[in-house]
Amino acid sequence: MQVNSETLTRPYQNNAFQTDPILSTVYGNIAKIILTQNSDQEKVRQITAIFTESINLSRSVSDALALQCLNELEKENLLLLEANNKIDSGKQELKKQNEELRSKIEKLVQKADLVQRSHDEISVNFGNLEQEKQATLQAQEQLENDNAVLTAKVQELINKEQVLQTQKIAIEKENKDLKQEIDLLKVQNGEFEVRQNNIEQQLVVLNQENQRLKERAEEFTFIDQISFVTNFSWRTFTKYNSLFMNHVVYSKPTRRKSTQGTNL
Repeated sequence: MQVNSETLTRPYQNNAFQTDPILSTVYGNIAKIILTQNSDQEKVRQITAIFTESINLSRSVSDALALQCLNELEKENLLLLEANNKIDSGKQELKKQNEELRSKIEKLVQKADLVQRSHDEISVNFGNLEQEKQATLQAQEQLENDNAVLTAKVQELINKEQVLQTQKIAIEKENKDLKQEIDLLKVQNGEFEVRQNNIEQQLVVLNQENQRLKERAEEFTFIDQISFVTNFSWRTFTKYNSLFMNHVVYSKPTRRKSTQGTNL
């Protein structure tokens, strides 16, 4: 894009403008902005900011300075539009935006007198912005404190998780040991059941043997009773037999003698 440097710097080089430090600074800054590689919108935004600042700094010459600057800006916009016409069709939208910006700048001239009246309101707004800034800083500080607390809580949760993980591992090991003990007890229980079945079978055999022994004992008791009766009968028989034999032995000669005497 070709820029007419003479048009841009002529007010700056004029002795009348150089006697005014504000205008000299403004046009010097405008010339620098125009020569930068920034976009047209950025240039216009920066130039508008310079105009607003110059109006706030110089109440007595604000209207004249704004009009003079707007005239120079309008000339520069014409140069920009001529340059944009040489660019491809894709830059037509930018031309439209520049036209809209020109219209806004013309409206800005009409509102230039309102700038001074809004100065106090702007100051109040700056005060409010400062308060909001302080509130934002306090909120940021509080947020940092909250983040520190949350970080500590997260670390605490991580520590608890590590403890729980350790306990989980210990519980899993204990469960594994218990499972092994249960399996061992199951094996021992199976062996115990086998032994119990063997003992029950042995008890059945012992009961049967006991029953047989009991029956034999009853038989032996009966035999003992028979033997006792037999012995008693035998002893009685022997006794009476002995008495009888003695009676026969002692009474036989007498009986023979009597018989002979009687027969005779």
